[in-house]
Amino acid sequence: LAIVIFVAAAGVARVVALRVAYGAPMRAYAELPRVATNGTSRAAGEKVGVCVAGEWHRFPSSFHLPSRAHELRFLPSGFDGALPVPFARAHGGPAHEPPGLNDRNEYDAASRVQGGVNGGACDFLVDVSTDPIARRREREEGAEEGAEEGAEDPWELWREYAFLDAAKSPAATRAFYVPYFSARYNVFGTYRVWRRR
Repeated sequence: LAIVIFVAAAGVARVVALRVAYGAPMRAYAELPRVATNGTSRAAGEKVGVCVAGEWHRFPSSFHLPSRAHELRFLPSGFDGALPVPFARAHGGPAHEPPGLNDRNEYDAASRVQGGVNGGACDFLVDVSTDPIARRREREEGAEEGAEEGAEDPWELWREYAFLDAAKSPAATRAFYVPYFSARYNVFGTYRVWRRR
C-alpha cells in the first residue's frame, strides 16, 4: 500500500510540475480573443495573424487557437529549416502538397512573414524571455526610444505567464512539484503575448 501511495503522489507531483512549469504556451494561445476582430484592426472575415519566431516549436496545435479566423504565422528567426504547414481541408487535406513543403528540411522564404514583425501581418506576437536583465533592459530601451522619437510603440504587452527556465533550475524541483521548494529554487522567465495597438 505504501508503494502505491508513493507512486500516486509522485505521479501527481510530476503532472503538477509540468503544468506549472511548462503550461504557459497552452494558456497563452487559449486566451487569445475569441472574436476574430476583437482588439485588432482586421475587417470581418480577414484572418487574425498570431506570429511566432523562435518559439514556433512550442505552439501546441491549431486546435488551440480560439477560432478558424486565427492563423499562425512565422517570423524569420535563427531557424533555417522547414516549418509546419497549415492543414488545408479544402485542398484535399493530407493528400495536398503545398508549395514549399519538402522532405529535406530546407528553408522556404514563403513560409515566413515578409516585412517582419511591423509589416502588418501580425496582430499578436508570442515570445519567451528567460533573462530578467534583458527584460528590464527591453522595457528601459523601449521607454527611452518612445520618449526620443515621440512615437508610440505599436505593440503592448497583453498577457504574461511564468515559464520555467530549465537550464537554471535544479532537476529535482523541475521534474516534481514540491510545495515551497519548487517555487523557491526554480527560476522562471516569462512567456509573453503582445498585441498590436
